[in-house]
Amino acid sequence: IEDPSNLDTQFDRNFLRHQVIPLLEQRWPSLDKTVARVATHCANAQTLLSSNAKQQMNLIYEVDKQCLSVIGLSAHESLIQQLIIREWLELLGARMPSQKVMIAIQKDILQARADANPLIQHDGNNIQRYRDGLYLVASKNTPDLQQITPWIDKSQPLNLPANGLLELKAAQQGISKTVWQQNCIEVRYRQGGEKIVLPWRSGRHSLKKLYQEAGIAPWLREVLPLIYINGELAAVAGYWVSADFHVQDGECINLSWH
Repeated sequence: IEDPSNLDTQFDRNFLRHQVIPLLEQRWPSLDKTVARVATHCANAQTLLSSNAKQQMNLIYEVDKQCLSVIGLSAHESLIQQLIIREWLELLGARMPSQKVMIAIQKDILQARADANPLIQHDGNNIQRYRDGLYLVASKNTPDLQQITPWIDKSQPLNLPANGLLELKAAQQGISKTVWQQNCIEVRYRQGGEKIVLPWRSGRHSLKKLYQEAGIAPWLREVLPLIYINGELAAVAGYWVSADFHVQDGECINLSWH
């Protein structure tokens, strides 16, 4: 059954199909072949551009942080910057930005002062800069920073309310498996003023200072899970284990958070 709307030339697609294209084909009989050839050339060019941009992206992409080097990105001309950013966003599963958003990224983020922390919203996420890193930060619910979460089944990963997953990894050094299994484990969040003793450094160190030294992005500092054993700060997930709980007997666990 033919849809009558397909004949209505008030619609652009029908106007092109019924009036414009027939005239073009009458004037240039090989139009369809020419257009197909041009389309193939454009597709090939796009493939080459994408392949080159992906290679350049890999040179400035930090896998563990999933960020791009701002210095590395700024070394390229504007068009290449845009191609690299598009490859990066595609890698992270984000939608492609409009040209307006892309220009804003280049102007407001890449050209910002080194000590600035600019932010642009895109596709429900934030594109942010911290130091030399360009990050895609998911906009998500902030966990209750006052909440204390007990780790009941200490042999299994722990889902944190609105804050990802904590997993255990066997290690040669870290927290003793025996200590882990036989004591009360809780997950808390930074309230301010916390200090920790590190195995390789003397004295007690504030988490605030350690976070700055490690270059932990500001938006992660408040939500990094802190591991408490019997009420004492034992570890910062993915970063440090307190000297009071750190052993090297080969029967240990470390924690990762994602």
